[in-house]
Amino acid sequence: SNYLKSGDKCIKCNQACSSCQGTVDYCLSCKAGYNFKESEHVCVTDCGDGYAAVNGKCLLCEGDCSKCQYTTTSCLECKDPNLNLQENYCVASCSDGYLLNKTLRKCVRCTSPCATCENTLSTCSSCVEGFLLNGTNCVDQCGFGFARIEGACEECTGNCLTCENATSTCTSCKDNLLLKRNECVEECGYGFLQVGRECQECTNNCSECSGTTSTCTSCLVGFFLKGTDC
Repeated sequence: SNYLKSGDKCIKCNQACSSCQGTVDYCLSCKAGYNFKESEHVCVTDCGDGYAAVNGKCLLCEGDCSKCQYTTTSCLECKDPNLNLQENYCVASCSDGYLLNKTLRKCVRCTSPCATCENTLSTCSSCVEGFLLNGTNCVDQCGFGFARIEGACEECTGNCLTCENATSTCTSCKDNLLLKRNECVEECGYGFLQVGRECQECTNNCSECSGTTSTCTSCLVGFFLKGTDC
């Protein structure tokens, strides 16, 4: 009971104790809302540093924890100054996807959609699935002037205005250059017809063509020109 017999009197235990022994402050069990700290035989609402409140009892932190919460192994701080806190565990080095905050001695998760980061939480070095690395940013599309190569966006090179699959495989050209077989040229040359900003190869055995790729003005070796056909 929450009374203590003292001589011929019954004295009420400390208000937090549901039972006591010897003195009113020497608790054996606690009322609802309090935690039993067996080392001191007291009932408290806050177990204090080095303890976790678990099922109404104050239990000593275990392992590398100097402070813990909810369980004895769920750390809030680490004993060893060479260890850092990551998701309630004490670790020697941060896992991929985390960055060390030296002041807090804590591994902090990179900002999504970064999968890994460097220097700052939002300076991405790789991206989560569905995103592409463009410099130090993660994007869902590479955008104009970049090609998607192995999960990253790389800028088109040379005279390519836009490119695909490789930085030098042009899909359109800068300035007044013309696109010819994924390269940028000044003139289409023999066997090709300029259509817009592209050079299209003559067809139908034409060696040269005009107006359309199948309208021949001369023919490949072994063929003869008849009208505009070979």
